[in-house]
Amino acid sequence: MQPLFCHTLQLVTFALLCLFSLATPAAGDTWEWSNPLPQGNPLQSVARGTDAYVATGADGTLLISRDGKDWHQAATATQHLLYSSCWNGQRYVVVGEAGTVLTSLNGRDWIRQTSTTDKSLTAVLWNGTKFIAVGDKGAVITSLDGHKWYRQQSGTESILYDVAWNGDLFVAVGMFGTTLFSDDGRQWQRSTRKTSRNLYSVTSDGRRFIAVGEGGTMLGSGNGRLWGPLQSGVNTTLNGIRWHKGRFFAVGDDGLVLKSDDGRNWSVVSAPTTEDLNDITFESRPYVAVGNAGTLLVSEDGEQWRQQSSELTLWLNSVAWNGQTFTVIGDQQTILTSPDGHQWTPRLGKRKNWLGKVLWNGQQYLAVGGGGTILTSADGIKWRTRNAGTKDALIASAWNGKLFVVVGDGYTILTSSDGENWQQHPSGSTDNLYGVAWGDDRFIAVGRNGTILTGTADGRHWQRQASPTHELLYSVAWNGSLYVATGEKGTILTSSDGVNWETRDAGTTSWLSDIIWDGHRFVAVGENGTIVTSRDGRQWQSKASGTTNSLYGVIWNGRQYVSVGRSGTILTSGDPDLRISGRIKPNAGNEQRQFVQEYQISNDGSGRADDVIVSYDRTATDSSITSHSSQGSCRKTDSQVICRLGTLLRGAEASVAITTPASGTTGTITVSTARQQDINSANNRLILLAAADETLTETDRRQSEGRAAGPSARDILLLLGVLALVMVL
Repeated sequence: MQPLFCHTLQLVTFALLCLFSLATPAAGDTWEWSNPLPQGNPLQSVARGTDAYVATGADGTLLISRDGKDWHQAATATQHLLYSSCWNGQRYVVVGEAGTVLTSLNGRDWIRQTSTTDKSLTAVLWNGTKFIAVGDKGAVITSLDGHKWYRQQSGTESILYDVAWNGDLFVAVGMFGTTLFSDDGRQWQRSTRKTSRNLYSVTSDGRRFIAVGEGGTMLGSGNGRLWGPLQSGVNTTLNGIRWHKGRFFAVGDDGLVLKSDDGRNWSVVSAPTTEDLNDITFESRPYVAVGNAGTLLVSEDGEQWRQQSSELTLWLNSVAWNGQTFTVIGDQQTILTSPDGHQWTPRLGKRKNWLGKVLWNGQQYLAVGGGGTILTSADGIKWRTRNAGTKDALIASAWNGKLFVVVGDGYTILTSSDGENWQQHPSGSTDNLYGVAWGDDRFIAVGRNGTILTGTADGRHWQRQASPTHELLYSVAWNGSLYVATGEKGTILTSSDGVNWETRDAGTTSWLSDIIWDGHRFVAVGENGTIVTSRDGRQWQSKASGTTNSLYGVIWNGRQYVSVGRSGTILTSGDPDLRISGRIKPNAGNEQRQFVQEYQISNDGSGRADDVIVSYDRTATDSSITSHSSQGSCRKTDSQVICRLGTLLRGAEASVAITTPASGTTGTITVSTARQQDINSANNRLILLAAADETLTETDRRQSEGRAAGPSARDILLLLGVLALVMVL
């Protein structure tokens, strides 16, 4: 038999493990956009329904708006690129990669349909009697209702990018100038090819078809069979063309917008963006155009355009935290600061050189970049330029408590104790260096051709180490016992001493540009929005970032992550903190002695909460109990009212109202999220008591404002841990 001490020690260990599992953050599993807003994935299409706009894009992105100005993301349960959308007067249909077809009656709630093809679908159209979608490998499918689809034979293996209808004839256009026509969408014939350039879009005004594509290519046809060249007046690729009520509009790369009243004479309309534009709708006001980096443009007349999405879309390369403020740096010496990772203030920018890395050493920020740029700042707001003594690009930096080390192109290694006075030292390498870190008693620098160098604490002496890879290495981190280096093609190397290195399987072939240790796990970010994490550096898990934009930097501040990247991308990931409050009031004007229980559910945390569920356990079984919510829906069971609210973003609120009989009604209401860990479960539950009299006194009302329903699981475990510890002592 084990002694009492051993049993007590096991209890303490169990309690502490339970506490640790509750306290360990789930941040890093769910990411949300901080910039651009409302999001930064490329948008491929936009359609106008009876009372809402729908825009679709990369990584399953689907936005809805009632007025074309205020946009919100809708859940699609897919990460496939969504290429095209349309409306038939009753439902929206969206198509995308891998034969994806989604339908919705309201633009908010989407259902995936079986499309009968696994080919990517690039365009969808409603002609008044049927839907028709076209895509990769000549794919054509049709449907009368958007639910049941039939595969058709197009007679081509070319990618079809778009399809149009003139009232009598379908025309599809695609790769290398492919043009097809059909009077029923089932039997297709090929037109005579008039160009070898890709044709990306086609429209009709009822009298003629106009197709546009690469290099400003524009073709016209009166019957869909014979095509002739038209003059667009530009050499810029045109990605979309639409007609409505006597006007043509075309959009293209570099923010190009063209207009024409007759389809022959085109003029350029000024637009406030240089991002590629992919689609436009102007069936009602405002007109809306969409494009890369989440670009959303609106106009009341097609002449004057304004940007509804965030305008900052420059590449952002690194992020640091000083205990109070996040600082982000990027191209054109862009510098942004934020106290919370969500509200950003520009501090610098529109300068020649880029900035590649920023760090905080406890007293000042250090930012390095192109052309030998070195900047320092005590607060992230006011910056001073320092003389590096070199014009080589400076790419990465580290601090060991006494010394800065900076590495970059030209085999450069610089050191400084104060960030102001710099010295150069030979690296002994002929390869450019892209990452550096301090760990234990040495610096580790990594770079091109798998280069790994170890450096002394004074940064003066460097030695090349054997590397198990020839891939470029971008970054390196230390967790107190292990170095981890990341690079091209998903390369991950680990070492306990910086000398002997092993290759690890990251589970991805995307390059990994930055890695950190957050105190619990390594987090690496990289190409196409890749995020991988590991607690030991050996076993890695992939996390969905919600974007295909490449990520270049990541930081953890103890509560949330911030990651930055291409096209102005700033993502945040933190834990939600759902809080419920409520009150009871008499149901005004009701003679059946009922009370209305009003609840407010808010997310006070640093991250969003998905699949939020409000559960009301009731003692009354009266069938007159009713409920409704400000978002999602509610249903009643024998003993509960359950409201599924969907997603609550950081700072968002929702409401639930439950009408109950007045006499002796009590109930416990709980809010939870099925996808993330709530960092404070103590404020997730309330008990409200309804008085027998339908008129509440002030005392009753104060008592019914809601009180916490006893200790949380975290509190109980903490108490167990303390009691067990006392027993040991």
